[in-house]
Amino acid sequence: MAPPAEQRLMLVVARDAFEAALGRFHAEQDAVEAFAPATEVLWWACALDERLAEMDPTYKQRRQADQDGRLLAGVRWARNRANHQLGLVTASRPAGAYGGGAYGTFPYGGGSFIAWASAASIPVGSNERGRDVYEARMQGHRVAETIDAPRRWFHGGAGSDLTLNFGPP
Repeated sequence: MAPPAEQRLMLVVARDAFEAALGRFHAEQDAVEAFAPATEVLWWACALDERLAEMDPTYKQRRQADQDGRLLAGVRWARNRANHQLGLVTASRPAGAYGGGAYGTFPYGGGSFIAWASAASIPVGSNERGRDVYEARMQGHRVAETIDAPRRWFHGGAGSDLTLNFGPP
């Protein structure tokens, strides 16, 4: 059954805001500057996830059966830490490989990338549900590689009648 027109409109607005934030994140190269669009993507992903779960009684079960859908637990944990504890959930990491020499181990190759911060460096909240997913699948990983997972879930696994034709992932 299709959602009522008002709910459908709000899903379209949320979808478009999610997509816009995702675009702003991918356009940013600096970890500090990327924090705002990255957390905005987290926020909109959680908002869409919550609304879709309210609208479809099978949604949560289908989400948990999908690899990209399961990542939303870690996304929610990161969103909660950024929103409620003002935790910096992104960090800059050296992009080069590590090499050893007479003077120790050092990065070489230059540059850096934006990664999810270590869970241990983020303030603890009152609800730690999803931290295990964050630690296993997000922390230390390139944000650009994991932040698209919610989009892939909304595009495919969430169901085409509810994803409002997200377009190709």
